[in-house]
Amino acid sequence: MHNNLLAAIAALSLGSGGCSLVRGGEDASVVSANAGSATIRFKEGRLDDASAQAQELCSAHGRTARLERVTAAGKGDGQIGYYECV
Repeated sequence: MHNNLLAAIAALSLGSGGCSLVRGGEDASVVSANAGSATIRFKEGRLDDASAQAQELCSAHGRTARLERVTAAGKGDGQIGYYECV
């Protein structure tokens, strides 16, 4: 479990500007993540991809991702999912 956390932190560090990570193509990217929450930007219709990423990040802390809300990311920029790690 500790190795998963280190891998997630390293991957986030390598993302553009140190705050973004694109995994599985361009369908979803991590905006931010910590032990208590995860924020994922995703293309419309790809909520399942965002939820899978959030679950992976939360599980690194022994927690489960729970979707709190989805908002528009901006004109043509997809959507943002806000997850709580419970």
